[in-house]
Amino acid sequence: MKTGIITFHDTTNYGVTLQSYSLYKAVHDLGYDCEIIDYQCENIQKRELPYINIYGTLRNFASSLLHCPKRLVKHINLKKFVKRYEMLSDKTYTRKNISESNSDYKKFIVGSDILWNLSISGNDFSYFLDFAEDCKKKFSYATSIGEPWNDREKFELKEYLSRFDGISVRENEAIDWVEELTGTKPSLVCDPTMLVENNEWEKLASKQMHTNYVLVYLPNEKCNIDAKRYAATHNLKVIELHAYDSIGSFLSKVKYAECIFTGSYHGFLFALYFHTNIMFYNFQDTSRMRFLATKFNIGNNDATYLTEIKCVPEIDWQFVDEVRKDFRNFSLQYLKELLEK
Repeated sequence: MKTGIITFHDTTNYGVTLQSYSLYKAVHDLGYDCEIIDYQCENIQKRELPYINIYGTLRNFASSLLHCPKRLVKHINLKKFVKRYEMLSDKTYTRKNISESNSDYKKFIVGSDILWNLSISGNDFSYFLDFAEDCKKKFSYATSIGEPWNDREKFELKEYLSRFDGISVRENEAIDWVEELTGTKPSLVCDPTMLVENNEWEKLASKQMHTNYVLVYLPNEKCNIDAKRYAATHNLKVIELHAYDSIGSFLSKVKYAECIFTGSYHGFLFALYFHTNIMFYNFQDTSRMRFLATKFNIGNNDATYLTEIKCVPEIDWQFVDEVRKDFRNFSLQYLKELLEK
């Protein structure tokens, strides 16, 4: 029987698509028959998928009407990527019928991304494998939490976490949060995208489309202002990602940028993979960025509270590559041992 991976996969987010692809690829390359369970989380669909809001205010209606076509194009592009690699289960599941998946899978893996942040999932406990039968092996790989659970959430989650046969998380701070509820320290492993070798990402990247530019990805207002000022000072263009950009275009724009200004976790990671200079902004689910900055010794590139950016701090790319290689090897070994249980 197959190993079923449950994660966020059906969104309009490049990072989400690439992390789900990467975990699928890693498990598959280790020799296991696996697939991503086509699980439709109601709250994720509301947050991520294109729709026209006819129930909110007139302003919300107008905004959704304006942005829906662009999000629809992006959603179609990302779904093409998923379909290309045939990662998804034939059957679609929801909260109502997810228990039926027990007949198709011997093991379940939950991960990666911020699956254990209940405000994001809308208190969907499927991501804690509450539906999995006791006889099934239950694991998490690099599951992220983002922010500490409150007391009410801790009370609800303690039972679910105790049923896992192995738990690994993606950030240092999450180790204590899980250990508090389980009494066992989880393993710390890398994001699935780090399991994929750099040459694989190079192959997926499209041809170079622009030169002499800085890339702005998932910005806030400060990020936009900083990028424009920096570009003007250094005679560079400012480009963004567009709805029609494919996965290949996303990777290409990160790879060839002089610098990326971003509030995106996976924008941060792919900048590291391509040796692209970065200024990052940590304004949500903050433990993720803090961990990366500390792990790769690039805290000086945190622009969240900087008043002025005259130059981008240099990054020791040799150190970054060495840390990544060690972290990747450890995480692959952990994943292999997990799947052998």
